Amino acid sequence: MRIIIILISTFLTTGTANTQNLLDIYKKGTVNLIADTEFAKGNDWDNIFRDYYNKIGNEQVGNRKSIKQLPDGSFIVNHAYKNYFTVFSPDGTFVKEFSIKNKAGKNLKVSGIRGVLDDEILFTGVTTSGKMFCADLDGNLIKTLEVKYMVRSIIALPNRKFAIAGTVLWKDRFRDIVAIKDYETGEETIIWDCYSPSPNTAVIDIPEKNGKSSPVEIMTRPINSAFRSRPNIVLTAKNELLVCISSTGELIFYNLSGVKLRTKKVNWENDKIPVEELLKKHDEVRARIANREISNRMVDRYGSEERAKRYIEEMLKQHDARRELIKNPQDLPYYSTIIEDSDNNLLFFEYAKEKGNNQFNVYTLNGKGEFVCKSSFICENYDLVINAGRLIFKDGFLYGVQELKEESGIPMRLVKFKLKSTE
Repeated sequence: MRIIIILISTFLTTGTANTQNLLDIYKKGTVNLIADTEFAKGNDWDNIFRDYYNKIGNEQVGNRKSIKQLPDGSFIVNHAYKNYFTVFSPDGTFVKEFSIKNKAGKNLKVSGIRGVLDDEILFTGVTTSGKMFCADLDGNLIKTLEVKYMVRSIIALPNRKFAIAGTVLWKDRFRDIVAIKDYETGEETIIWDCYSPSPNTAVIDIPEKNGKSSPVEIMTRPINSAFRSRPNIVLTAKNELLVCISSTGELIFYNLSGVKLRTKKVNWENDKIPVEELLKKHDEVRARIANREISNRMVDRYGSEERAKRYIEEMLKQHDARRELIKNPQDLPYYSTIIEDSDNNLLFFEYAKEKGNNQFNVYTLNGKGEFVCKSSFICENYDLVINAGRLIFKDGFLYGVQELKEESGIPMRLVKFKLKSTE
């Protein structure tokens, strides 16, 4: 499998020998990810990732894993929709499973461990009830913070602060924000925001058995509506908070007090999805709606099988009306995800047009924002999922929770990759 990256060493280089070594590898053009066969050797993967095939409805969720590293070099793996975490030693050996516990010793329902604050405090994502849990490295609850909006990502900052990228839902629009939150006081300061229109809805009447009818809302946003300006956040080696806007290519730098320092823009063009491809995707979605079976869940939701069928009919009508609105190509974001390597370079992965399309344009920019090189990553033995939750760098190596190809059992692995140029 071939994965091309967008690489930026923007403004983050520390001048160490490692930085030059990684850049030298990238500059060779093609980088081969070679799995270390001794790393994590001997683990019982079928037991460790026993929830791999778990589903919610018809959707597999057991393969949703993420990885974080602790100050001692060990790893924590999150399991989606599970309230336990798996710890591995720095050499990849399974150590234990643990949960976040309150003072009474009860396991808490949490939204995954997102990082470590000041090398001693584990912090989680935010639950649907707006709770963010902070615990010691053994999982004992220290305090609970409240966050009153949907959270996309959280990173630790120095001086016991967090940067949070999230979304506030209003009746007629979204407000995407970046805030700095104080661990001690819980106070927040919003340093960046952007408003976007929310999906339009059509209210239709669906008849009931008694001859009456009741309203149901159906989303009517055009399929080629613009991507929202949802931000990515990175703490740079200079202790600056970098806010990256995928829809515009903007890179906005702040100090740790939230004061804006400067703004730059990536120097590559974003891609577009042609009208023909948009129409094809639209028709594929329509076919899935038309072939949808009436489940017991739908009957319970809409009151009867007849009402559920009526809902699908109305969805198809709205879908057909939206098709007529597809007149122009759709702008893709400038990147889909960002991963920082261990030499403080930023890797910007291009947005894939289609699921399974693993080719991405790649650019390397130096500290002055100048074009340096093209690169591509290739990996023969693993089907890579590229995002900052599934891959992390440490000391020049790339670690990840990834799926091994052609594996008869559970394919999920904790893996260590060596980066080697293919000259």
